[in-house]
Amino acid sequence: MVKSMEVTQYGIQELYRPADEPVEVEVLQHAQTLVSQLESDRDLEDAAQRPIIFALAYAESRSKLAHVHSIFTCTFAIIFFGTPHHGSNKASLLGSLQKMASFSIPKTVIEFESGLVNALEKESEVLQNITDQFAPLMPNFRIFFFWEQEKTDFKYKRDYVVDETSAAPILDNTERCGIGADHQGMCKFQSPADQGYRTAVAALRRYVREAPDVIQRRCQRAANLQRDEKFLEASELLGKTQTRVLAPCQPVLRSSETAFGIYREQVDDPQTNARPNHGSSWF
Repeated sequence: MVKSMEVTQYGIQELYRPADEPVEVEVLQHAQTLVSQLESDRDLEDAAQRPIIFALAYAESRSKLAHVHSIFTCTFAIIFFGTPHHGSNKASLLGSLQKMASFSIPKTVIEFESGLVNALEKESEVLQNITDQFAPLMPNFRIFFFWEQEKTDFKYKRDYVVDETSAAPILDNTERCGIGADHQGMCKFQSPADQGYRTAVAALRRYVREAPDVIQRRCQRAANLQRDEKFLEASELLGKTQTRVLAPCQPVLRSSETAFGIYREQVDDPQTNARPNHGSSWF
């Protein structure tokens, strides 16, 4: 078992919502809300550098917002349970159920949200865009894909909600495993002896052991990068950065006036590729 872990749950809207709610909640808005709520919880609990095991792409794109980007920095591993990376044919079924229900329930009572269902269909452009944005981020995380091995009972037929190829794409440096349950039950284990439970917990234990050192180094690098960016921004705002070539065989002098004084650095000669013995100095 994992001895110490905080579990946070976040759920999207159901298939319907009150009519006085906003017209449509898009996938990106759900991501923005999740990131903001998670960042707030971590800040209030003084846990801004605690390792995270879950999925997130939105936070990486907000590098200028340090408190939001820290969610990306601290995300160590992602475990997907039946996630339709390539869409699901059952999204079309859900869309049909929505239409049938809308005929019997007045629109003044509820308003059906079709955007999220349409986004999960096979060949969905929205889902493809999300996948394309996430792909370059994957090397930053440990990733484990789980898929359902039992079909879901739809009354009129039995079928997989998310098939194996969509739930567990074959990618380098990722893990994948089937779970002996249908889509609804693949996260509801009967006992610690269930093989699916043992596989998932073993992965969690491994990630918990590895995460602290990795996240600590990432946070340090992020802090150093942020410090360097602030220094460069300050130099640009002061407008005092200048480069001067003394002679063809002499090193280039670059000086920047900052709030701390004037920093002068001698860099490689562009022609001779020679580096001076004395590197830099403060005035």
